Amino acid sequence: MVSISIGYLTASAGEKISGNVPILNPSIDSINETTIPITIVNGHKDGPTLLALSGIHGSEYIPIKATQRLAKEVDPSHLHGAVILVHIANLPAYLGRTVYSSPADGKNLNRVFPGNPNGTVTERIADFLVEEVYPAANYVLDMHSGDANEQLGPSYTAYYGKAGSPKVIAASKAMAIAFGLDLVVEFQWELMGTNNDTSNAIWAGSAAVVRGIPSIDVEMAPGMGTAPFDSVDRAYHGVLRVMSHLGILETTEGLHVPSESAIEKETLRKPCLVKERHFIEAPKEGSWVPLVDTGTYVARGTLLGYMTDFYGTTQIFHATSPEDGLLLIRFESPPVVEGDTLAVVAVLNTSVPGCDSLKQDCQLSTYATIDNQNLWQWAAVTGWLVAFGFVFVTLKRRKKAPSYQPASVELCEGSLT
Repeated sequence: MVSISIGYLTASAGEKISGNVPILNPSIDSINETTIPITIVNGHKDGPTLLALSGIHGSEYIPIKATQRLAKEVDPSHLHGAVILVHIANLPAYLGRTVYSSPADGKNLNRVFPGNPNGTVTERIADFLVEEVYPAANYVLDMHSGDANEQLGPSYTAYYGKAGSPKVIAASKAMAIAFGLDLVVEFQWELMGTNNDTSNAIWAGSAAVVRGIPSIDVEMAPGMGTAPFDSVDRAYHGVLRVMSHLGILETTEGLHVPSESAIEKETLRKPCLVKERHFIEAPKEGSWVPLVDTGTYVARGTLLGYMTDFYGTTQIFHATSPEDGLLLIRFESPPVVEGDTLAVVAVLNTSVPGCDSLKQDCQLSTYATIDNQNLWQWAAVTGWLVAFGFVFVTLKRRKKAPSYQPASVELCEGSLT
């Protein structure tokens, strides 16, 4: 296996190396506005190179922790090829604990590809990834989770079904299935413009596809600024499954994974393939009140949540499901800006076994519609009265109150982390 170099990092055959690669300020070369922590695990035998990219959004912690675990546990002596682990692509956003955009320049890294070597720090990060990291890779995993303001579920992979050559599309789809989740989304976006214009490829994964590199997106549940062990574990296993699928992983010795035969069996399973999704956008700014958890199969017209004014007294928008489908993503936190995507509903083709079983795993929503909002309001008032009564009785009896236990989000069995 030949040496792999990224920035000042160079990993020879059979070597693992980690370091913070600087993103230089073009006007003052001696000042680093940020760095990117990267690990290169270069195998002892020839084979393809997989890039696992995480931390594009700084508050999506699940893939970050998964790549950190991979860096510790993957042994270069067990690889036919290599894996490049970009742990936190957007360090300013990670350290700033921001959603979507960087506090350094207010830009969303996943909207500025292919970047600009003379631009802002976010644009220079994108340029560095495209110009220095992508050329070292044969395959790309663009790994995400629900952001800190989002609830997402079930976990899914996605690939571009209408971008790239037939060979790139087929290889991307195979990776999306090999990752081992129950849901696969086929993006319907056309990325190539006239005269081979790639300016529409503004996302990290799309920037790889238009350059002839098979790529998939990974979206891990549940988001909301959390990184549950089970979710991190599934992301970790998913990367290893793709490595096995590509022939990079020679053995699972020393790794906390199923046997090779179990991985191969998982790869042969048929997940639910989704081509149609509906996005519900906020018509104005305000405050969001969610009513339905992701991972729920909802009927057309189901009230998924609503927006109020900033006083909380007037409902200004009702977000209803436009079709029967699986609530895949929704806002969790109250602040809403005009144009925000409040919810995403995936339409399942239930004639396909994988989709039918996924629908059966998800309880059909019995949540509110606009017509029964009064029932919800009545239930809320009743709930408060019951709560006040309980508190009164408890205080009267002078019994110690139980410690607070945070509620958990109940998601589709078998399909979520």
